[in-house]
Amino acid sequence: MGVITLLVSCEGDTEGFNANYNFDLEVIENPISAHNYLKDSNDPDGEKIQINLHEIGLEFRDILSTGEYNEIIFQEARFHNNSCITIEALLDRITMLDNDHSKEASRLKKLIPDWDFTRRVPNSPENASIENYIPAIFAINHESADFSLAPIVSAGVYVNPEFPETQNYDEYIVAWLYNSDENKYQEILLDEEMVEATAHPVLIIDNADLQMFNVYGPVQFESSESAHSVSSNYKMMGKKLFAIDHFKLNHRFETFGKSEFAASFINLDENENHHQMLKKSNGTYQTELTLTKVPKADIGTWITNEWFSITDIANQATDLEPFSTNYLWWNLFERDWAKSTKPLLTGAKPNGKMTYLGGRRKNSSDYYMYDPDANNDANHLPMSTIWTNGHKFFSSANGAVKIIKYEQ
Repeated sequence: MGVITLLVSCEGDTEGFNANYNFDLEVIENPISAHNYLKDSNDPDGEKIQINLHEIGLEFRDILSTGEYNEIIFQEARFHNNSCITIEALLDRITMLDNDHSKEASRLKKLIPDWDFTRRVPNSPENASIENYIPAIFAINHESADFSLAPIVSAGVYVNPEFPETQNYDEYIVAWLYNSDENKYQEILLDEEMVEATAHPVLIIDNADLQMFNVYGPVQFESSESAHSVSSNYKMMGKKLFAIDHFKLNHRFETFGKSEFAASFINLDENENHHQMLKKSNGTYQTELTLTKVPKADIGTWITNEWFSITDIANQATDLEPFSTNYLWWNLFERDWAKSTKPLLTGAKPNGKMTYLGGRRKNSSDYYMYDPDANNDANHLPMSTIWTNGHKFFSSANGAVKIIKYEQ
């Protein structure tokens, strides 16, 4: 099972879309059928949802693979914090175009009620709320892709690395490439780095959270050149920052592979500007970041040999003081890079200024610290307490963490 280079050519005369294009893409062939990755005996509703997503992908990939609707998908995705367009909304648009795909779009729309996207959290009480999702297309690389190029389509099915043939492919997903010369699709494997590197749009069929369309508001961030006011003692004292140096995962959300332990942090400063806090290895900043990947054997064990800065602010003149008027909203969660953003926390300052946290994950309930559906107004990081005492432990049923102070 090696890495190969495909040159896939497609031709057409679709108005408004240049359908003469090539894939020059180094890809990994999927060694076994994607159906082998769909089973989840620990989460029957999760298995049902993934099977439905895969079926939608098989039904919908002929339309998506043409690339004719890239622009519609990308324009809509940019309006939503989860970078999605609902399947129903796209089918409505295609039906209105009255083109070669309109009849097929009308047929697919009639199938939507047959797909069940409700989920009961495993082992939850009978009276627990039911998670409700809607089928959508996650335009994962809409900020960087060239939507004049042919898309890569996926149902977001993760590879099970516990098969001998797939043990090197933890955190890969299955995708489809269409070869018009052979008139067939080829199943390939992609990871997050490959998706970030390609110029081709990557469209993932996803179970989206309705709140991300209807409730969660956009958060506008100050650029890295903008700073909040700086303590007058900054140059003498150094910058006061915070980090995680101990953590424990009490619950395993993953069916297979390692758990992707992730954090989401946003600073709301005294001038009510939002700042991204987490620095990726490529030097860019964002609100969510995978901290580490935890093997199944380490669930329930304190991990004490790793250290993660959670306040690595882009602008070196920026600090978090005064603590009394700076807010640091946060949560910890199980990240799934190929799934759309779902709510993590809604927090309000006493004056009503709102902050919304989200994180990419399979299920809304896959969090390690704060329940996103609870009132989280008080769940901002108590920076003054941590600085006075040197550290503070936080815990929930799903996990625990120790946050410490440090100076830079």
